[in-house]
Amino acid sequence: MSTYTVSKGDTLWGLSRKYKTTVRKLAADNNIKNVRHIGIGQKLNVPGADDSFQPAPKASNVPLPDRKPTPPAPVVAKPEPKPAPDVVTPEPKSTPAVTPPAPAPAPVSTEPSASAPPEPTPPLPDRKPAPPPEVVSPIPATPSAVVDPKRGLYGNGGEAYDHRHDRGPGPRGTFVKPPGGPKDWIDQAFTLLNEHGIDTSRASKSDILRIMGPESTWRIDPKPMHDRNWFNNHPNYGIMQMIQSTFDNNSVGEHTNILNPIDNIASATQYILKQYHSTANHPGIRSMNRGKGYIGY
Repeated sequence: MSTYTVSKGDTLWGLSRKYKTTVRKLAADNNIKNVRHIGIGQKLNVPGADDSFQPAPKASNVPLPDRKPTPPAPVVAKPEPKPAPDVVTPEPKSTPAVTPPAPAPAPVSTEPSASAPPEPTPPLPDRKPAPPPEVVSPIPATPSAVVDPKRGLYGNGGEAYDHRHDRGPGPRGTFVKPPGGPKDWIDQAFTLLNEHGIDTSRASKSDILRIMGPESTWRIDPKPMHDRNWFNNHPNYGIMQMIQSTFDNNSVGEHTNILNPIDNIASATQYILKQYHSTANHPGIRSMNRGKGYIGY
């Protein structure tokens, strides 16, 4: 044996190749537990020139002393081929004999013979004529109007309301139902205003019809709403729901019947023009045009 001093870059594997030995033997001869770590300057015992150490034989069929022989690969038995199933040839089916169809019977003549008398025709049951369809009067179109379901919708003007239970003295007028409907009454009210020199260019008939819907549901004499005017003893009256004092201050000429729809519409239109300068500025119209609910005036 001889001594070798470890220098920088040395490894046990490299020294085992240099001195023709194994890493395991070098580690055992030098009491090295970690074969991957040796220190620079460390003294190692290595085989010398007169050492009796001989390297392992290089025969290819002899396994190295530090390697276990590789076990032989297991032999997998091949499955035996299954016998082919017997092919059964189906027997040909016998075709049954086809019997020709029986001849059809000769047609029986339905014409009466010359000797047989004709059969009498039964009388038809009495049928009543269908009644004509019912004609329903159209309701004026007010798509944006808000209708109170408790008071209903009466395009024909409705009926007179009993004002004996109202607060205050009651309306100064009598129930009048002119011919036609709300649209006709609006036309006559605008004509009345123009005849008295009142400019209606800033008033829209469709706006008046839309205001009329939520105010009275197009009734000439509806039940007064229990609003603040009602609690202050001056309820709203007529198709445009005006209090008596406001109607009197804006009535046109001699048309002073608050329960006449034409007089009521004319007075309300003049009040709206004075108060809001146009029907388009009415708070209810502005609110409904924005997609919201009706606001009274």
